[in-house]
Amino acid sequence: MLSSVETQTTAIARRGLGLETLSGDARPKQRRSGLYKRILIVERIEGNETNVVPLKRKLSDASSVASKRPRAAPVSLVNLSDEEIAERKKQQNRAAALRYRQKLRESRVSSNSAKQTLTQRNAYLRDEAERLTSECEVLRRLIFDKLGKNAPVF
Repeated sequence: MLSSVETQTTAIARRGLGLETLSGDARPKQRRSGLYKRILIVERIEGNETNVVPLKRKLSDASSVASKRPRAAPVSLVNLSDEEIAERKKQQNRAAALRYRQKLRESRVSSNSAKQTLTQRNAYLRDEAERLTSECEVLRRLIFDKLGKNAPVF
């Protein structure tokens, strides 16, 4: 089996039909065009064999994944005048700015509620620590009273 597994991340970049790899013999699926990067984990097994395993993104929380908005059908700008194109761009920018501001507001509300929750939890834990400290002190005094003056010091 795997006696010593050494992991190494390598990036594979491809432009057009030329394929450049940093690890040597890793071959990703062919893509039609463009530049892309793919991260691979290379496990080295005893001998010269290698296993190439694609690195998968870990989803820590379902809420951390942004919900995708439905996209509008593409509109041809060929028949529009320059002023109409500029107006359309302004509207798109205005809508994007509104979405961004709304996202910021939601983020602030979420941060504030998390801060409030953590502040309350912190206060509770401080009170609990103080209570436990005083309880330990009371128990220590009881032990000293029961054992007398010959009791070992804790």
